[in-house]
Amino acid sequence: MKKLPNALIEKQNVVNNGEIAVVIADDEGITLKRFYKESNCIRLEAENPAYKAKKYKNVRILGRLVYIMRSY
Repeated sequence: MKKLPNALIEKQNVVNNGEIAVVIADDEGITLKRFYKESNCIRLEAENPAYKAKKYKNVRILGRLVYIMRSY
């Protein structure tokens, strides 16, 4: 059985650039991505380099990643 990591999320509606945030994005639904506010958009980047960053006009921030625990 595959074990998934446990994440501790702090509920808040603002995050700093570079923090990993839980957001609602139009085409992704709820997602956990690194957040960057740019001059005319929000850029969300996955930690996995196989996925390209995506840009959005608006996203809804639900919280920020505080801690993650993995089992091996």
